[in-house]
Formats: sequence, C-alpha cells, structure tokens
Amino acid sequence: MTENSKKTIPVLVSGALGKMGSEVVNTVLNSPDCELVAAIDINKQNNGKNISQLLNLKSSEVFVSNDLEGSLCSISQDYRNQNIKPVLVDFTHPDSVFDNTRSAIAYGISPIIGTTGLSSSQINDLSIFAQKAEVGCAIIPNFSVGMVLLQQAASVAAKFYDNIELIEMHHNQKADSPSGTCIKTAEMIEEYPKQYNKDLVKESDVKNVIICSSTSSTNPIPPVEVKNEVDHWSDEKLQCAEKKYTSAAKTFMEKAAIKFCNENSIRLSIILPTGLYGEGLLPDHMKHSPFSWLKVLIETGKPKHTKIPNDSISMIHLSDLAKLFLSAYENSDKSGRFYGVYKSLHWQEIYLECQKLLPSMVMPELLSENLIEPTKFNFSRRDSLGVKIRDFPTLLKQTVDWLKSHPFQ
Repeated sequence: MTENSKKTIPVLVSGALGKMGSEVVNTVLNSPDCELVAAIDINKQNNGKNISQLLNLKSSEVFVSNDLEGSLCSISQDYRNQNIKPVLVDFTHPDSVFDNTRSAIAYGISPIIGTTGLSSSQINDLSIFAQKAEVGCAIIPNFSVGMVLLQQAASVAAKFYDNIELIEMHHNQKADSPSGTCIKTAEMIEEYPKQYNKDLVKESDVKNVIICSSTSSTNPIPPVEVKNEVDHWSDEKLQCAEKKYTSAAKTFMEKAAIKFCNENSIRLSIILPTGLYGEGLLPDHMKHSPFSWLKVLIETGKPKHTKIPNDSISMIHLSDLAKLFLSAYENSDKSGRFYGVYKSLHWQEIYLECQKLLPSMVMPELLSENLIEPTKFNFSRRDSLGVKIRDFPTLLKQTVDWLKSHPFQ
C-alpha cells in the first residue's frame, strides 16, 4: 500500500457481482478518495477471481471472496492502528443483510447499507449495537438521486392532501415487498403531524380507471396472422421463463386489473402502446430507442445496424398516444383494451424513409432475402376512439426535426 493510498477510504463491497454491487465497485475503482480492498460475493464459481477482469473494469489487485467474515477480520486488522476506518457497502439480500451489518459493526467497520428489507426492530437493534460499538452506520433504501428528491417532494406535498396512497411495481424477482424505498417514503410522510387516509374517499366512488400497458401483453402462442386486443393474450409464465419480466408484469397487471374492475363495477380502459416517437418528455428519454439511435444517425450519419435486420418494429407518435388516452377516458361507452400503435414496419422501410430525410447517412446493407411480414394488428377498436393517427413519414420527420433542435441543452 502506497503512502497516498493510506489517505483514501478503504471500501469493502458485499454483493460485488450484482447489478448494484458492480456499479459500486466501478465507482470506487474510479474514485480518487476511495480504495477497493475487498469484493465479496456468494457465487462460489467466482471465488478467487480478479474482480476487475470479471466486470471488465479498471485494473485492480482485488480478488472475489465468498468469506465475508474472514474479509472483515482481515481488513479490520490491516487498519486497526490507522486514523481512517474502512467501510462496508452492502448490496446483498434481505435474508443476509442484518447479519452482514452486525458483523461489520463488530469488527469496527462502518456499514453503508443499500439492501432493503430490514424490519423496524432490526434497524433499532443495529442502531443500539452501532452506538455501543461507536461505529457509524448508514441505511440508505435508495441510492438514486432522483428517488431521494421524489421522497423529499412527496413528504413536502403530503401536508396539502388528506388522502395518500403509495403504489409501486417491481419485477417478480424482487426479494422484499413493500420495498425499503416505499417504506422510507411512507415514514417521511408520517413525520408530519397530520392524520392521513381518512375515509373521505371510498373505493365505491371510483367509477373509471385507465391503465397504460404494452403490446407485449398480446403475443399469443402460437402466433396469429392478425393480432387483436380482445382475443389475444401473452402467457406471463412463459414470459418469466424467457426472463421477459417487464412484459410478464404488464400481462399479469392487466388481468388483475380486469378482474378487480369487473368485481367492483368499474369501467376500465387499457391502452397498449409501443415504440414512442415525437418529442421526448425527459432528458433520460434520449438514452432510449428510437431517440438514441436517431440522434446518432443525425449527428454522425452512422446507422444503428450494419446490415438491416429482417424484423419489424411498431411505433406511434407520443401526441397521438396521449389523445387515445383522453378519448378512452372521455367516452363513457368505451372500455377494454385498445392498441396504442400506428402500425408495424419492416426495418428496411424505416431506413429507406430515414434516407429521404438524411441523404448523407450511411445506408445499412439491404436485405436480399425475402422480407418477413411486419406484425399485423386489427385496429378497429383503436379507430373507434376517433383519433386520427399520423403516418410514419410524418412522425419520423417530426421526431428528426425535434432532435435537430438539440432538446434539453
């Protein structure tokens, strides 16, 4: 260890190969005031392997260990006579986070807990234990700046409302429910000296519900030539087996909503959109298709593909989708599922239309084989809402023009 590294914060990461844990590892490796000293993960196949090589990150001499207790003991001894104390960042599982935290405190290592699922009694026990051991401990249900700001906004706005409901949705692999983020938000709201959830609004007073889902809930097995919203459903169990968790969640949500609304005499409308074009609403939307690849195409002329895929995608202009929502809500005789789609087009047709707007773009290699038929929809229910849907040349041009205006800058 160099003289400079002694001034940095030694960091152990538990759950180092998980989605959040790997992000922490990357952040620590690139932070000038932190030093990664241990990477712990329960996957025995990776025990002893270099963490940087496993995650394709900045080079380090840290190797994955399955032994949290041993790592805590070793690191605590390495730094016992130094002024700076190590920290443990934990992104593991609700079943193990309590024991992990107690162990870290016992070894004099300050835990920073990103894992949710700790009960109020467990948090109280850890607080007492940390105070006795004189070790700092931070429990942070959500590391997202956006979520922290949302919690602050919710707690401030809460004092203006008599009724508050927190609703969250997760993939079906979520280990704890409700999440720590949701619980913390509720606790922040309850800090205000005001009684909430008075019986001012009854469920029986709710007469109309409108939900946004996705066309991914209408993919029957075996496939059909023309899809419609009434007869065709995806199999959520098959979607889970294929790890299409978001699509499965939407299918399950729709079926549950239909059952509930039927039992409670509530008019339910479900809009099924896909592939949004037009003007993005948030800067984060620029990271996603189609805005991400169209932006690159406009600025560099480089297409998303080197060879046009023999596949099709569906799309709609965001403004047209909004009008479908409004029409479904305002027309009391309308209920059920409605496609929020213009149509599905082959990628070859999409690129040829792009070339008309951007003549200098590099055209991907055209397909010589027979092109597959784009997905076909029955739009009779969509059209019954009375919304005029703009065609692809129009929505593409409007999207390109918007991107050329350098939005969010």
